[in-house]
Amino acid sequence: MTDESIKTLTGISDLGEAWKSVFPGITADSVIGIKVNCLFQISTHHQFTYRLVNSLTQMQFGSEYFKANNIIIWDNQDNLLQNNGGYTIYDGSDPDTVRCFGTNHPGVGYNYGQPLNVNGVASYPSHILATLCDYMINAGVIKDHSISQITLTMKNNYGSVNNPGSLHAGQCNPSIPSLNQQIRDVIDPPDIQKIFIIDALIGCYSGGPGGAPNFYPNMVLMSFDPVAIDAQGQNLINEERALHGLSPYNAPHITTAAQSPYNLGTTDINLIEIINPGVEEYTVEHH
Repeated sequence: MTDESIKTLTGISDLGEAWKSVFPGITADSVIGIKVNCLFQISTHHQFTYRLVNSLTQMQFGSEYFKANNIIIWDNQDNLLQNNGGYTIYDGSDPDTVRCFGTNHPGVGYNYGQPLNVNGVASYPSHILATLCDYMINAGVIKDHSISQITLTMKNNYGSVNNPGSLHAGQCNPSIPSLNQQIRDVIDPPDIQKIFIIDALIGCYSGGPGGAPNFYPNMVLMSFDPVAIDAQGQNLINEERALHGLSPYNAPHITTAAQSPYNLGTTDINLIEIINPGVEEYTVEHH
C-alpha cells in the first residue's frame, strides 16, 4: 500500500525515484524525520512505519542506498512510542538501524531558543524537528477528538511542541492552523513537512481521541496538502458516523487552515483529485 501510494501520488513508477522527488535537494547524508502519533490506544502502527522506512531506503545515490540510520521515527515521549506504538527505542549501537526516540529522550529536548508564535502562545519545537532533520514526514492517525472534533495530520504536530495542553482553546482553532503555519515558515529549513500520511488501517469515529478502534478503513492516505488530506480523513469518519446515525463533523480548524493568513492547503473539491491505485489483499502460504 505504501509503495503503490507514493508511486501513484508522484506519478513515478520507480520507488526510489518517487521518494527522491518528494524531498528536493536530498542527498545520501540528509536526515528524514517521521512524526508519528502514539497518544492513546490508536497509534501510527509500527508495522506501517517500519515499512515506510524500508520504502525510503530504496532511494539510491550513486552506488549507495539511503541509510535507515538517517531516518528518525519520533513523538514527544519514549514511553508512548514504546508502550502504545510498539516501537523499539534506538540505543545508538547499530549504524544500520532506523533511529527512534522521543523528544524527552536524554540529550534531545525542546529548542528553547526558537519560540513559535501559536496564536499568541509561545510554543517551543522539539529539537528533532528544529535541528536534527532536513525533511519531515507527518504520519498521523484517523480518529475523532472530544475538543478539536478530528485529529489527523495537522493536529499530529501538537506532539511536536512543548505545550500542547495550552493550545486547545476554541476547539483548537486557530491554534492548529497557526502551529502548522509556524512550522512551515519559522523552522529552518522552511517548508520542512514534505508529505502528509494518514495510517487509516484502523480508526475511531466516536469516542476519540482516547477510545478503542471502532472502524476499519484499511487505507493509507497520502498527500502533499495537509488540508486536503485532513478533509478527506474527516469525510471517512463522517461516512462511518452516518452509518451509526451520528451527525457529521465539520472541524473548524480544517476550514481555517485553508484560509488566509494560514493558506496551508485547500478544501475545494474541484481542486482535489482522489486516486485509489487499489492494492489487492493476498495471503502467504507457509510450507
